[in-house]
Amino acid sequence: MPVGRLSISGYWRRGMDDEGWRSTKADWNHQVEAEETTAA
Repeated sequence: MPVGRLSISGYWRRGMDDEGWRSTKADWNHQVEAEETTAA
């Protein structure tokens, strides 16, 4: 399966419940993508 079609994450984060994580997940994903681009 192409990586672009995958979405895998824990349903919790320290100090957050599921809804808290969902509300910040998009920003976290953008940060990770930016770091990967910089590292490449």
